[in-house]
Amino acid sequence: YRRWETFMQRFDRVVAPVVALGVQSLDVDLVSIEYFDRFLFDGPRQKALPAALLVGINNILHPDAASGRTMWHYHRGWFEQSGVGDVLVNQNIDAVDTAQPETGEPVRTINLLTKAEARSANCNVDSTPIVDLLDSLHEVTKRYFVQAVQPSMLNSVGIQ
Repeated sequence: YRRWETFMQRFDRVVAPVVALGVQSLDVDLVSIEYFDRFLFDGPRQKALPAALLVGINNILHPDAASGRTMWHYHRGWFEQSGVGDVLVNQNIDAVDTAQPETGEPVRTINLLTKAEARSANCNVDSTPIVDLLDSLHEVTKRYFVQAVQPSMLNSVGIQ
């Protein structure tokens, strides 16, 4: 999130000209952007409380999942109007046990995938400059990430 502007400057300089040429001879059906964020909990896996990271999650999880006793998965998706047309938004969140990178010890992680997708049937994919389209999709994904994560945790990914 904190490197978006740097990424877009490089993209605009290096990739956008090539994409602009390709769009002249290709039929672009969709453009999507997705972010995958992983949060590792310190301490015992069964004491990793989802509500310490995620806003309002206890209202939708089974009590065993909300207490940290079990792994879980949650998915939501919808279409919404954005500056480029109707955008499909998906959010997948799960809590899984994995091996800690340094020690190999089991650790609970919460993975948050946030995706925004512009499809040609619903958006101006062909006529919108790629930089503007990506910027619009980035703003959608960032907005829903910020709404999902506790304010105290946002700084860890560069969002103030």
